[in-house]
Amino acid sequence: MIGGMDYSTDGKVRENRLRDAARRQGKRLFKSRARDPLAVGFGRWVLRPAGSRTRPKPAEYVLTVDEVEAELFPARLDRTRSA
Repeated sequence: MIGGMDYSTDGKVRENRLRDAARRQGKRLFKSRARDPLAVGFGRWVLRPAGSRTRPKPAEYVLTVDEVEAELFPARLDRTRSA
């Protein structure tokens, strides 16, 4: 447990926060559907323009959740580095 919440709850809250941030910035966040840890794109994400209607190909899932957060909140990353 992390801070009173299990990881799955904490992770889901983070995912929802990132999806909301992407939507506000005119983007759409996709999480890989792969369930096999050896599969291409497993545990990876992709950001696309909001008008995208097709699901990304497995090779397009290249971002980790930390990289998605850094792309959506660049000012936070800059503030962390300067502190």
